[in-house]
Amino acid sequence: MALSGWMISNPIIWGMILLGLINMGGFSVTFFVPFAVKSVFGLGPRDAAAIISASYLVSIPLNLTFGYLCDRYSRWNMMIGLAVLLIPASFAVMSHDLLVFRISVALIVSLGHAATNQIYAIASSLLPKDEVGKGMGIVGLGSGIFGYLGPQMLGYLRDTTGSFTAGWIFVACAAVLALGDLIMLRMRSTRQRPVETFA
Repeated sequence: MALSGWMISNPIIWGMILLGLINMGGFSVTFFVPFAVKSVFGLGPRDAAAIISASYLVSIPLNLTFGYLCDRYSRWNMMIGLAVLLIPASFAVMSHDLLVFRISVALIVSLGHAATNQIYAIASSLLPKDEVGKGMGIVGLGSGIFGYLGPQMLGYLRDTTGSFTAGWIFVACAAVLALGDLIMLRMRSTRQRPVETFA
């Protein structure tokens, strides 16, 4: 079924594609933690697996808690707060302290997953009922694009510079862009549909 003219011309829908940036770090660290812990900390595959597994375990209660809070309060405000937390976590992954590295990886993975789930909830609250399915597909496009682009760029920057520093900065910049996109989308949606958006 073709997209309606309303959806094609709606900047909120297309702006939400960029929200895929918010979980780009989660995809990237999942792929590159084994290489990072080996090159920076001298640890093996078992330690890398423990860090990644712990991160996904953290994401379970965090997803539930964040979803509960989003049901009680403004999803836009909650998402902006999440993006604010994601930025320092993305920079902290450059730390040479193993405990800081573990915590930052857990935050990047769990916050990214929590944000991705709420993007779909926001889309459904903004769209008419007969447009929700198509809107979900458009929003999912962003997750697919940046889920591919993030690890590719991190690997390219690692090969080019010889370290992960540039890649982690790239991930942090993606979180900053996602925050800016959230703020602009919130302003736009408030002007367009102030009652339905925050119901």
